[in-house]
Amino acid sequence: MRLPDLVAYQTAVQHPSTAFADPQLRGATVTTGNLGLPRAVAGNFAVTYQLRAGARQWAVRCFHREAVDRGSRYAAISQSLARLQVGPLVPIQYLDSGVRVAGAWYPITKMAWLEGRPLNRAVEERLSTAGALADIERRFIETVAELRRLGIAHGDLQHGNVLVDGAGTLRLVDYDGMFVPALHGRPASESGDPNYQHPRRGVQFDAELDRFAAIVIVVALRALAVAPHLWQTYTTGDNLLFRRADLVDPSASALFHDLAALAATRELSRRLAAVCQDDYARVPTLDEFLNAGRPTFKPRHVAVLNTLYAAPRRATHTTRPHSWKLRRASVQTAVAFSPDGQVLATADRDGRITLRDATTGRTRRSVRLPRGAGNTRALAFTASGDLLAVTTHGSNLRVWDVVARRERFACSVGGRTLRGVALSSNAACLVASGDDRTLHCWKVASGRLAGSFAPHGSVTALAVSRDGRSIAAAGPRLALTVWHAASGRIMARLPAGRDVACLAFGADASHLVVGMPSGQVRAWRLRAPATEPPLEMASSRSRLETITLAADGSALAATGRDGTIWLRRLSSPARSDGSLRVRVISSSYRIFDWLRRVALL
Repeated sequence: MRLPDLVAYQTAVQHPSTAFADPQLRGATVTTGNLGLPRAVAGNFAVTYQLRAGARQWAVRCFHREAVDRGSRYAAISQSLARLQVGPLVPIQYLDSGVRVAGAWYPITKMAWLEGRPLNRAVEERLSTAGALADIERRFIETVAELRRLGIAHGDLQHGNVLVDGAGTLRLVDYDGMFVPALHGRPASESGDPNYQHPRRGVQFDAELDRFAAIVIVVALRALAVAPHLWQTYTTGDNLLFRRADLVDPSASALFHDLAALAATRELSRRLAAVCQDDYARVPTLDEFLNAGRPTFKPRHVAVLNTLYAAPRRATHTTRPHSWKLRRASVQTAVAFSPDGQVLATADRDGRITLRDATTGRTRRSVRLPRGAGNTRALAFTASGDLLAVTTHGSNLRVWDVVARRERFACSVGGRTLRGVALSSNAACLVASGDDRTLHCWKVASGRLAGSFAPHGSVTALAVSRDGRSIAAAGPRLALTVWHAASGRIMARLPAGRDVACLAFGADASHLVVGMPSGQVRAWRLRAPATEPPLEMASSRSRLETITLAADGSALAATGRDGTIWLRRLSSPARSDGSLRVRVISSSYRIFDWLRRVALL
């Protein structure tokens, strides 16, 4: 089938009521340029138009290059993205008979219009501020890590497909070359922008497609942060810094020569040149590339260091308790698992945050936030493995990058005192309540307030789901309740009593783990009938302070008022229906903190 060209599409979309089959698009208006013609953004495979209907806006892509299996690919992509609640990707519809041109119907894709500047324009606007470029780099690394966690590859990471909005949030567009697990076994439908792709990339098509492009983008961002003058010399409007000729032959590249002359970029440029000249199959992950040649103490690598430098302990499969007592105990006020469940982070009242091996309890690193940071009330790991902490002072909250000891953002709630604070398990959402009895929810990446509502009671136990859609709270005069975060609508009331000690959502928000003052731990299935009793998961001898679940539901950790850190391994991860298997295969153990980085006695 021969597809229309840009001129034909321009003529057709001037009249959406007759051009489109989708009812929403038929009632919309197309955004026009200075000459009154539809404003078009042309790409290699399609041209994109912006359509509006009231407050809603859509990006409509009309294809001008044919692909034999485009329909089946987009069916798989749209099904995968429909299950995502938050992140850099948004749901998309493929309409086989979407737009009518000269009496014939042709396919389109329809998705929400994303506001933002292309990455190259956003970088250009921030060239004079190294910190702003570093922030884009950090967010990009988190975006790449999130795609890897989902088993998805964009397939064409480049400046035009990465949008940066006013708050600095990164979103990805153009999903033509995307890999999702349902497409396993097919060849690639495109090879991506050559200024960002490995010289020997072929028809490979898997979840690792983005490795090389991610490296190219991060190296360019780091180089521009220390040497912004490179922009005027090497950017062409079709790249950030690197061009295909640089990647094909780094030894003859003036850009590689200039990067090698700068101390801050010499090592990174050497590594990138080596990757360019090596086989495509050996391109490292972004994390491996950035940390090559040196041990790293990022939280996500603690388990790896333990494997390399310490004798592994055999897994315990007994109901007998195991405990290690050290010389000094301190109450732990927050606890969190790393994304892979191998590292357990805790924070104590003395202001110290400790990273421990979740299997043995061995301390691998301790960190103190800057003096005067406040009391640590919540911990969570981002999808990329960075550890964030929330500290409080009065009614003020501050979110910190623990390893970098750098503040991410600050906010405040009403009243004089904070009553409850919680981070989602992926550190994406922060909720808090003050003594004015109002719950507030923020997006951590942007620092934007996402919503507020009054629960009609003082909150002492609080949790927010991983997707940020559900908030659970309880208090002395507030029954355990689950709300829809955006609207404040009550989703469930649970008969758990009014003296709940701590709360945690499962990864998919289908169940809520409740720690009771008696030390009992119960799991409520939120999608079950209200009359169904909770699962009795375990019991601690101490009143619980905080509680958390591993991302895959395979382990439960809690801290007690007596200074214990209490770990319970479950027999297997959560079932596909979201319920938990609660047969205990490893009993709780006590881990008391001693001197910093000293081995257990």
